[in-house]
Amino acid sequence: FNAPTQAWLEEPTFLRTLLPLALVLRLARHGLYYVHGAVVVDPEGNGWMLAGGGGTGKSTTTYALLRRGWRYLCDDGALLRLRDEGVEALCFWDEFHLHKSMSAVFKELQWLDHLRSHPTKGVVAVERLFPHGHVESTRLSRLVLLERKPEDGREEGGEADKGRSKRAF
Repeated sequence: FNAPTQAWLEEPTFLRTLLPLALVLRLARHGLYYVHGAVVVDPEGNGWMLAGGGGTGKSTTTYALLRRGWRYLCDDGALLRLRDEGVEALCFWDEFHLHKSMSAVFKELQWLDHLRSHPTKGVVAVERLFPHGHVESTRLSRLVLLERKPEDGREEGGEADKGRSKRAF
């Protein structure tokens, strides 16, 4: 068995797929489980997980809630662990990404394009816009599943969508 070369370690397949998978498996051995979803905290202090596949509106919903006084833990991935008090979500920090077309909806958006080159998404300067909006952990009290509507491609979800949303934890 030969050690991997530097070029192989820098390959996008390794960096985007294999390395995160190895990290997720290692964390699970210590009771930490990665979930692809956003975590927000409402003004009363309740933790909400917004789960869904890519393009379902997790980041957009998180940003819209930040504008209404909510705080956020993450917009794309969190670590969960079981505690005596319930399920705790921990920050699995990454840049905050939004589709660049959201500039038409959220006029105040500030982009940090020097951090990432992507044709449709950009890094948002969310810490600059909401300096006290980030939290490191929260106890989850609700889970909202976001799905795309097949007929129009928009996301759906929310507490009022009883057919799709489920309370959990």
